Amino acid sequence: MSGGPGPRRLARGATLFRQGVSGRYVFRVVEGGSKLSRTGTSGRELVLRLAGPGALVAESMAYAEESVYPATATAYEPSVVEAIPADSHRDEILASRELARAALARMTARSFEFLDHLALIRLENARFRVTTWLLGEAGTLGTEPVDVRLPGPKAAVGSLLGLTPESFSRALADLREDGLISVGRRRITLRNPRRLLELPRY
Repeated sequence: MSGGPGPRRLARGATLFRQGVSGRYVFRVVEGGSKLSRTGTSGRELVLRLAGPGALVAESMAYAEESVYPATATAYEPSVVEAIPADSHRDEILASRELARAALARMTARSFEFLDHLALIRLENARFRVTTWLLGEAGTLGTEPVDVRLPGPKAAVGSLLGLTPESFSRALADLREDGLISVGRRRITLRNPRRLLELPRY
């Protein structure tokens, strides 16, 4: 997507930037959200991250030696993003110790998130992938109900876990039928997180 700095509106399914293409912008999601993915030589897509309102996308462009986008960003719903020149973003970060510390914290957190997702998509059981992800998002192993807000549409979350929309929906339906969760449009209630933790891993 071409254009200069400032706000950009994206329709659902529109591409913000493509993997391997040169660029010079960092983007901040104002409304909606973007799915970041990489495509391997086999043509298979691997979803790396879902970025919602307030998230920075392609922040590495401000620090990488090569100005090439490492992934493809696609709007998973109608969105507004702010394009920030990568050089300006880098200069602002380097001028402030506080901002630099926050940038390092963001990148460290994303590295751990990526490793967690990589481990999940190597697991064969869809139900276990979904359960593990829900518990991670809930951040508790207690017995009281906890709400988990989905970072994007169910199909996008399923892709993030390496599942087809059908497999993701089926896993949620199984957990709901067992009385373990309640499912809304963008929110899932874990009725008893500890019971999810105790499910068999097969």
